[in-house]
Amino acid sequence: MKRMGFHILCVFILVFCLSGCSSVLTYLGPVQHELADGETFTGDLVEYDYEVYGDNSRLHFMKTPMCKKIVEKVRVSKKQRRGLYLAVLELPFFGLGLLDMLRSYAIVEESRRVEPVGRFETGEQLACNGREPAANEIFIIKDNVKDLNVTAETDSKGNLDLKTVLPENFGPASFEIFPEADLQQQLTYTYLPAE
Repeated sequence: MKRMGFHILCVFILVFCLSGCSSVLTYLGPVQHELADGETFTGDLVEYDYEVYGDNSRLHFMKTPMCKKIVEKVRVSKKQRRGLYLAVLELPFFGLGLLDMLRSYAIVEESRRVEPVGRFETGEQLACNGREPAANEIFIIKDNVKDLNVTAETDSKGNLDLKTVLPENFGPASFEIFPEADLQQQLTYTYLPAE
């Protein structure tokens, strides 16, 4: 009987000693600093991303402005949660571990500070200002198989009728299309004339 009372006393002392350890260790721990990405901003216009859609001989060109991607770097300062394994040990004893874990989490959140460091270009691009028709723009249409190389201009809605630029009775072909404003971009279109 004395032995059982001694064990119960030891358990209560253990519970008392462990109670609150995680929150105390978290509170006493140093503040940790790390850099993180904050808000994303759009920078200057870099280029347009072109797309082509077609219905037989009628093409429709769209372009999307692409801008520099700028990210604001922030320094996040906060304490780290410590002693969680002790809080887990406390869980069987009257749920004290749960209170201890919640308190340590609150300490971390209370210590959290975010300071902007600066804005930096990422080297990436993102779409800005939405898509628009590639109106009144010149495109170079090529087909190496059939030795075709023509230049055509879209109308005010970004439309282009291939019948006006292709030779008469021109058969099916796979076109490479280059915007004159950016010859690095290549669009492809499979031309299947109506029967």
